[in-house]
Amino acid sequence: MGTRHVVGPMAERPTVTAVVVVFRYDDESTEQCIASLASSLGATVEVCVVHNGDVGDWPAVDELCRRYGATALRSPLNHGYGAALNLALVKVPADQAVFLLNDDAWVMPDTISACLDVLAEAGERCISVAPMVVHADAPERVDSLGVVLRPSGDAFNAYQGRQRSDIAALAVDVLGPCFAAALFRPGAFAADKVGLLSERYFLYCEDVEWNVRARHHGFHSVAAPHAIAFHHHALSTRELGEPTRIGLVQRNLLVMTLATLSPWGVFKVWTRQAVVHTKALIRDPHRRPRLRALAGAVALVPWAVAVRRRNRGQHPVADHDLFRFSDGHAPAIDPATYTLS
Repeated sequence: MGTRHVVGPMAERPTVTAVVVVFRYDDESTEQCIASLASSLGATVEVCVVHNGDVGDWPAVDELCRRYGATALRSPLNHGYGAALNLALVKVPADQAVFLLNDDAWVMPDTISACLDVLAEAGERCISVAPMVVHADAPERVDSLGVVLRPSGDAFNAYQGRQRSDIAALAVDVLGPCFAAALFRPGAFAADKVGLLSERYFLYCEDVEWNVRARHHGFHSVAAPHAIAFHHHALSTRELGEPTRIGLVQRNLLVMTLATLSPWGVFKVWTRQAVVHTKALIRDPHRRPRLRALAGAVALVPWAVAVRRRNRGQHPVADHDLFRFSDGHAPAIDPATYTLS
């Protein structure tokens, strides 16, 4: 799946396929992303780029991939982030690890190598590693070090907004990584483990749902604060606009909880969100997106119910074991301006 970039010892380390989805092509940020992966040290990295944006950008994406020895895949239609990732994931050999990176992010040369070390030390039931993702415009502050899920159904990045220097450089248990930057064990996306990403969300919450599925199937994840990635928060999706983003997030949070939580957990989330949305429909200027979100969630109920059994596995973990990772965490991004609060 592309030219291998190898520097340093490879003893017993799996080859890594790094997958990038490009929706909003940008000369500077897209090249910075791909170039950083191609410059990785201490790991064998094959880069695969999936383009699901404007067809007019395809020649530039293809040429950029050729320049860095990456494989370029063209999605004929934009069916969303999960569908684009799955195009690449189904082509990854079973013995290769996977590193996901947003097209508005980039990594340090040793980031993937450091994540591989943590993965090896964490044991076979560790399915993924979350590097420390910092804000490109404020690299002293954290964008994500995993994700969290609250009993309310709200999900957001763990450690968001905290000072990078305040976090010890030790591996720590997390619900799972934010897919802006994340390493996965070979076979993680196979049907007999956690499986591919759900494609019904289109955008937002795919990573939280996948992480919860992993927990239900007996896997865990750790964060590697010493492995650094940089992220221009939401640079590739800002043009969607705040109303559209609200609609997608609110719909997907409801659907994701129905597809993964216990019946009692689903009841509490949906009841609480019904109150929140009722108040918002009276006061909030974004009434139409919220109405579309609610209608969209109801439309996806049959699908979410159908996948619940598979998602929750034979021995699902209790809701409180999922929610505990949110203790002490709060979102720190202004959703209107994408700036740190």
